[in-house]
Amino acid sequence: MTSFALRIVAMLLMVIDHAGYLLFDNNTVMRMIGRLSFPIFCFLIAEGLSHTKSLKKYLLRLALFAAVSEIPYDLVFHKTAFYQESSNVFFTLLLGLAAAAVIKKSEKLHIALRALLGAAAVVLCSFAAEWICCDYKSYGVLAIVLFYLFRENRVLALASFSALTLYRYGVKDMSTQIFEQFYASGALKETVLFVLLKGAKTTYYFGTAIQSLAVLSSAIIALYNKERGSKRLKWAFYLFYPAHLMVLWGIYLML
Repeated sequence: MTSFALRIVAMLLMVIDHAGYLLFDNNTVMRMIGRLSFPIFCFLIAEGLSHTKSLKKYLLRLALFAAVSEIPYDLVFHKTAFYQESSNVFFTLLLGLAAAAVIKKSEKLHIALRALLGAAAVVLCSFAAEWICCDYKSYGVLAIVLFYLFRENRVLALASFSALTLYRYGVKDMSTQIFEQFYASGALKETVLFVLLKGAKTTYYFGTAIQSLAVLSSAIIALYNKERGSKRLKWAFYLFYPAHLMVLWGIYLML
């Protein structure tokens, strides 16, 4: 599967996800399908960094569409044109690319300096992602970095990404939420299992669980044949994100 084909698949999955959220009352099945979209975009960002002829233009394109997409994103996900407490996914992709770019630019330096600069870039970009509350936050930054670091070993790249996903949305979130529910119950005599069975915030637990399904995108990414495919529609891929959000918003208003 070429990178062009991967983009098409990722966009279709994204539309299903966003339509499920806005038009079908946060439909669980559609949202589950949509979990496979973001990792593919992260993988393509890392691949793009490996082959881009102009890193500056690459960064500027992402920055431009991060700005262009913010109002459509806020309308769809927050029902207002300006929402300051979260940012669209282009900001995540931009920060992930920036962190991976520092790693790439420092590859010819001494290993100690390279590790220091790379770690600093990842920490700063991850912190920025958390601070502006962009989609997927630091998880997205780390996913892009892992895909770039292990770009020559597909198995290792997918394994590290899967481990990150299962930790972030499995072990970390679930253990935190279980503890919070157990503590909030106010009854230390109750077991964690009993608290869960009472149904406290079951949708919150389930929401975390379906995010872990992102690991299934590995099966799609594994089909990548390292070929670019069609060179047409380059800008269309960038325009598609804000455009499809506005189309969905328009449909929502007519319903």
